[in-house]
Amino acid sequence: MPGIITHNFLFHEAVDYLKKKKYRTFLSTSIETLFNTDYYKRAALFGAIGPNIFDYTPFRRNRSCGSRLSFMLHDGGSAELLSVMLDKAMAHSDFNTEWAATQRAYLYGFISHIIADAHFHPFMLYWSGFPDSPGRREAALYREQNLIFQYNLDNFFLHYYKEGKFKYNLESMLPGKNGFGYKGFDSAVKDMLLGSLHDVFPHFAKKIVWKRGNNPDTAFSKSLGYIDLSRFFITLTYRLKHTRNERLKKIIQALMRNRFVYLDMLVRYPEPRQLNRHVLNHHRARWVHPAGIPGIRYDSVEDILRICTAQIGDIWEEIEGMVYGKTENYNHVLKKICINAFTGDEQAGYSSLKIKEPVKLRF
Repeated sequence: MPGIITHNFLFHEAVDYLKKKKYRTFLSTSIETLFNTDYYKRAALFGAIGPNIFDYTPFRRNRSCGSRLSFMLHDGGSAELLSVMLDKAMAHSDFNTEWAATQRAYLYGFISHIIADAHFHPFMLYWSGFPDSPGRREAALYREQNLIFQYNLDNFFLHYYKEGKFKYNLESMLPGKNGFGYKGFDSAVKDMLLGSLHDVFPHFAKKIVWKRGNNPDTAFSKSLGYIDLSRFFITLTYRLKHTRNERLKKIIQALMRNRFVYLDMLVRYPEPRQLNRHVLNHHRARWVHPAGIPGIRYDSVEDILRICTAQIGDIWEEIEGMVYGKTENYNHVLKKICINAFTGDEQAGYSSLKIKEPVKLRF
């Protein structure tokens, strides 16, 4: 949360923010040049999916906020993961190699995901709600509402914001080359994600890495596991979500009536031009942080968008400056990115959520 289209859109908006800065530096140009290369941009866009790639497993226990691994990374776990990923990105002796540039691009995308979630999650959870008890039916109900809220936001950015000029292509976010297996997925990305995950959460890494590479240096870059199938699962999920086959739609609707067999892939997107504008808060209704963090807010999605993209762009510049400046101390950057993606706060997590005013969405 937000949806995959929104994360793609926010990434492009952050790049545009750097292009339009009044006082541009060579760091802005360096980042722009990095993303002008399709190969690196693809790695960055895959990074922008963030921990959500672990939500596309077809069989998993029901949770209100995705799979166990995805939930853990959003609920503070990304702080440790990003710290290790930043160490890996800064450890290269030559930052201009394809391997180093691909890993840095993926890191920038992953950071954009966490920052976007930290800004949008409080707004979305306040208006779409969250379960008060651990029951499976209630978890399924609120997960469905969370996803519908995401897809409503996706439709807004894709079809209405800036007069629908944004062009989205799912294929551009999936950095596979030819088929599946270790030969079909970018090795630098796998090494960055799986190697970092193994360093901080080895028990989770063990579940998604089925076979390691033949030697320690290629243990994760040449591994075989869930991530190699993620391209297939993500593509299949979004085909189901957008299907126009009437028979298949009826089967999906029948399955959705039984909350005990709930799956994310069964929650369909609204029709392309369907939109609930009320929950986007264009009318500037009062809302508060669902974790009870002091302050009254009137932000709409556009307000949050502007704040979010500016912060993403500024953090990218800081990291790029560290690359050229060979800075060894980057605690100032870690403080900005090591936050809870559900609340945007260092201390409050998902268990702190207590205030909501859910609007039930139906399309």
